[in-house]
Amino acid sequence: MLVDLARYFKENGHVSLTLTTAAGGELAAELRRHDIAYQCLNAKDRASLKSLGRMISYMKKINPDVVITHGNYRLVARIAAITTRVPVIIHVEHNISSYKKMYHIIINRILARFTDSIVCVSNTARDSLLEIEKTYPKKVIVIPNGVNIERFSNSDREEDIVGPLRIGIVARFYEQKGHIFFVEAAERIVREDRDVEFWLVGDGPFRAKIEAQVAARGLQEYCRFFGFRADVAPLFKQLDIFVLSSLWEGMPISLLEAQYYGIPSVVTNVGGNPEVITNGFNGFLVPPKDADALARAILSLLRDKKMRQELGRRAREVFYEKYTIEKMGDSYLDLIGTIYGKKFQPFNEGSQFFGDQHDR
Repeated sequence: MLVDLARYFKENGHVSLTLTTAAGGELAAELRRHDIAYQCLNAKDRASLKSLGRMISYMKKINPDVVITHGNYRLVARIAAITTRVPVIIHVEHNISSYKKMYHIIINRILARFTDSIVCVSNTARDSLLEIEKTYPKKVIVIPNGVNIERFSNSDREEDIVGPLRIGIVARFYEQKGHIFFVEAAERIVREDRDVEFWLVGDGPFRAKIEAQVAARGLQEYCRFFGFRADVAPLFKQLDIFVLSSLWEGMPISLLEAQYYGIPSVVTNVGGNPEVITNGFNGFLVPPKDADALARAILSLLRDKKMRQELGRRAREVFYEKYTIEKMGDSYLDLIGTIYGKKFQPFNEGSQFFGDQHDR
């Protein structure tokens, strides 16, 4: 999402720079591939006074007009933007607030006072933020995530592939994503249909635990682990069913990508998932932590090719209607222009993130 948004800003005539306190990784590599400027401050402790000092020093150097911070833990960037008096400060919440610790909530409340706008990626995330953090309602808006389809060659899936039907989950191996329930559902499914494969795409701290569960349940011949993939298009093109077994969510990018590829989805009824999936229309919603319900929904799709095709067709329609990069990018530019216009002067489309036209 961050890379797609940075690219969209650049393609619309603005200068976009991605700044992080951490060292470069896969994100930096993807930014390089798309010729997006970035700076890694390589701080060992990303929340220390030293990393804050580096961030403040760098912001003074680049003198940005707009800073957009992402995620609950990006406190250093938000404090640095406030300290250096950046004209427009926007913070993006990618998840619901119920998982946050109390000290995060308190700090977020304080920082919200000096933040121009807080963007939530789903209505559920906004409701959660307002209920738990008791922040400023007029500052909190919803801009759904969007996907830049230029990252993919085309949305044509590989049809009639010889072999078992492929059921895939694309998610970081973390408690939030509920992989264990995906594995439990897989165990139930193979009791009734052995002509299946379960694809697990991603990496993270829970991967070894899930691999051990797969082995303990005798599912090794049915499960394939692909690790982290920067290019997931070839895998999406081969999937027959997409699954997310999440315990909580904001609005997962992988679900939007599955919609783009016209893959019927079975996802838990949490967070922004029901804002994307209408049960029985472009996929199925199941309760979280319910492997039986997950297995039943997957089996119903496995047994009905015509239903898979119809739900997949509708999934693609929903994507183009709501979740393109153009819809997301334009919403951010409109928001920036509105804030900037109220503070300084009317938004100038031709500026480089509004240039240096305002009075510092």
